[in-house]
Amino acid sequence: MRDNSVAIVIPAFNESKTITDVICKVQIYGNVIIVDDGSTDSTIDTVKTTSATIISHKKNLGYEAALSTGFEYAFNNGYSYIVTTDADGELDSLAIPEVLKILRKNAMIVVCSRSIKNRIIETIFGVLSNMVWSVSDPLCGMKGYSYNLFEKYGFFDRRKMIGTELLACAIRDGIPINEVPIKVSKREGESRYGGALSSLVKITRIIFLFFLITYKKKD
Repeated sequence: MRDNSVAIVIPAFNESKTITDVICKVQIYGNVIIVDDGSTDSTIDTVKTTSATIISHKKNLGYEAALSTGFEYAFNNGYSYIVTTDADGELDSLAIPEVLKILRKNAMIVVCSRSIKNRIIETIFGVLSNMVWSVSDPLCGMKGYSYNLFEKYGFFDRRKMIGTELLACAIRDGIPINEVPIKVSKREGESRYGGALSSLVKITRIIFLFFLITYKKKD
């Protein structure tokens, strides 16, 4: 049965081929909020045939901006829990019940962990993160958040860190990070990281910022 205290926030950019299937799989767990980030295909029209709420950006603002829009909508509409996932169908929705179970035990953040990463640089980041902060997959697109965490910081991702800035702040401030293993399927469509070189540059930058934030004293 759908839990109306849960918002499932999904950023989407040109995901018409997969978005319906993703919505069908996750909608049993909460109210689905699709943030269309300036798609040029039929993503918006496809979402309109489902029960999901759709918020549209007139132009492509990026993954982080789409998630931030979804978070603000969920926060302003009184949702207690927010679960993020990707629109490409890669992440297994069966992890969501365990994520919500942990959140309902007063956890503030839950990170899903993939056993296999898509890129070597993701694997390197995961190994480093696990060694330093005991978080094995900071880049996984499925995470769970309590209303209180977003309320505490008042933002989701200001530095274009592929949805990891709030996690970094939580680590810095000693908030316990919970992990849930997740199965993955073959990705459909283009990666949110771009090509190989773009991915390397973006993720290397995030690793630097992650260390910077977690070791910076809170203002």
